[in-house]
Amino acid sequence: MESPTLTLAASAGAGTLLIVAAQRLRVPSIVLLLIGGVLLGPEVAGLIDPRDLGPGLETVIGLAVAVILFEGGLTLDLGGYRRAPRVIQRMLTVGVLVTWLGMALAVWAVLGWPPSVALLAGSLVIVTGPTVISPLLRRMHLRERLHHILYWEGVLIDAVGVFIAAFCFEYLSGKGHEVVEPIVAFGVRLLVGLGLGLVAGLLVGLALVRHWVEDEHVNIFALATVLVTFGVSNAAMEESGILAVVTAGLVIGWMRPRQLARMKTFKLELTELAIGLLFILLSAKLELARFAELGVDLVILVVIVLFALRPLNILVSTAGLGFAWRERLFLSWLAPRGIVAASMASLFSLRLQALGYPEAVHLETLTYAVIATTVALQGLSAPLVARLLGVNDPPRRTWLVLGEPALAGGLGRALQRAGVRAHTFVGPNDSDPMLEVAAEDAATPADAQLNDVDWVLIAYNDGRKRQLAARTWAGQVGRQHCLVWTQAGQPDADREETPGVPAFSTLKAPADVAAALSDGSLAVHLCDTRSGEVEAGRFGPNFAPLFWIAGDIAIPELDPLHDPVPRGEHAVVLKRRVPGFDGLIADVEVLDDEDMTMRGALLRLLQVVAVDEPQLPLEALLEGLLEREATMSSSVGGGIAIPHAYFPGLERPRCYLALVPGGLGDATPDDVPLRLVCLVLSPPDRARDHLQALAALAIVLGDEAFRALLLRQDTPEQAQRLLDERA
Repeated sequence: MESPTLTLAASAGAGTLLIVAAQRLRVPSIVLLLIGGVLLGPEVAGLIDPRDLGPGLETVIGLAVAVILFEGGLTLDLGGYRRAPRVIQRMLTVGVLVTWLGMALAVWAVLGWPPSVALLAGSLVIVTGPTVISPLLRRMHLRERLHHILYWEGVLIDAVGVFIAAFCFEYLSGKGHEVVEPIVAFGVRLLVGLGLGLVAGLLVGLALVRHWVEDEHVNIFALATVLVTFGVSNAAMEESGILAVVTAGLVIGWMRPRQLARMKTFKLELTELAIGLLFILLSAKLELARFAELGVDLVILVVIVLFALRPLNILVSTAGLGFAWRERLFLSWLAPRGIVAASMASLFSLRLQALGYPEAVHLETLTYAVIATTVALQGLSAPLVARLLGVNDPPRRTWLVLGEPALAGGLGRALQRAGVRAHTFVGPNDSDPMLEVAAEDAATPADAQLNDVDWVLIAYNDGRKRQLAARTWAGQVGRQHCLVWTQAGQPDADREETPGVPAFSTLKAPADVAAALSDGSLAVHLCDTRSGEVEAGRFGPNFAPLFWIAGDIAIPELDPLHDPVPRGEHAVVLKRRVPGFDGLIADVEVLDDEDMTMRGALLRLLQVVAVDEPQLPLEALLEGLLEREATMSSSVGGGIAIPHAYFPGLERPRCYLALVPGGLGDATPDDVPLRLVCLVLSPPDRARDHLQALAALAIVLGDEAFRALLLRQDTPEQAQRLLDERA
């Protein structure tokens, strides 16, 4: 019994299950979809029969392809195009002609088809599938230039291939056996597709940027606009809708509205559903006997596509552009065909059969043979071939930091300064050019820029965003590579939602850290940790390491508050900024003389002051300081003394610090020998700054572990470095 509803539902369900299974098995999903469609179709089990849909099959194919290609245009990275514009242009022009005309010639010579039908058959194998390429690129970590070339080719060549196929079909369909009419139609189709796509993209982009659409309606608004654009464009000029939706997606991606990530997530899910539905339906249509009818001729044509046309395409497209032979060989190997080739072959096969072309029944057979062979052979072997040819980047930890703008931005910039490859995802008002992605919602693997991510730090304050991002990225990079920023000692409901995801604990919640970074009370700092043997006491609540940097690898410190041990040459730390301490320390002296007294320490420091401030009356200053010491000690406890005075002629408060490891012989109120003498001098009109300087010294030096670390330094330079870090 015919049941279009059941056919669609069963196809969508089977396609989704096979995509999930393919991800689990880490194989291209199209491999399982092709096999599954044949097994479920009339040729084997008979559970799914696309003929139940009747004329509606073409409508389903068209709308599903529109969703798929809109998502492809949405994720195109203009920066990637700028890295290799000439080779991409050649592949979309000269390379297309090589594949199209070469395949047409081969079909004419091997199968004996009429030239017009051979040209249509050649146009159907032009396209490479973005739905196959994108997951492969995500797994291989190719060199950046190769990555962008293959992704741009995969998305844009779909529209080019559809236009050429439509051109050939118009000639065959009898709308005019003159060449002029199809050429004019091609030009009109180009103008209609580009024009309507540009208008639709600008409309959606402006509506999102100017907040004309509420956030909860963004996805359905964009989807409805895309489907309307596709329908209107095809109604105005048949087969122009493909270019329209790709153009619309590209325009919206270029405008980068803050809801872009949410749209990508939604469209990625729809795309997966559409791919599963289409491949089950289209492969269920295949008649296996047709493959046997073509026999050896079919094998010859597939071999020509793989080992002659694609290498020739790449040779012509890369000539004179500085590509190494290994890069050319890899580009020659990887060109899997996908859903657009399959859908166009099915559509034109049906239409040409109705027009009485006997060769039309084999169009699908030839196209599917190329799809199945390229996906299975190239898709499964591409990672191994990339390693053998050495065209993939060496394994590196590429980080994605998701979170509040100040927090994600600060961490991203620090990692990038340290030489670590890092992407950040921040709010829409951050215009820092170092930040590679800017949006409000959680980044997703749908973004082509994030294909190389293998470590993720989630630092959103919003629990919903944390859970969404953790679930999304834990499935992409693995639970142990997906860290969630939590507040130490606080229960974390997100951990219950995503078991196995490590916590990244600090004393503050992400929102508190982001607020403190914004107001300047906290800072993200990159510090040198090569002198690891003297680091005890350097880190703690006020100076907590977040990442250790070893070469270009960032190693997360999952427990930064408990005596961390340096594991790299540098560290990205979160430090408390003490008001008034920045630039306060003018000089550091290490006094290791025996029987050193307060007079001797002050004299040594004032001699240093004399170099910087020769106008100051140093002897009078010394006597005044000692007189004050006699009446009221400057000791503040813990072995610290902060003698201070006002003198005109200074620009700002400055501190001259003496480290006295052996201690001074002077008595102190708490009977702890003085080992740190901080001489603070300020101009008379800066009383508030003077008091802030005294408070800053008390805060910084009040850390007992840090004081002990300072006193272990052998040179003034080492001590100065540690003090500067606290600024």
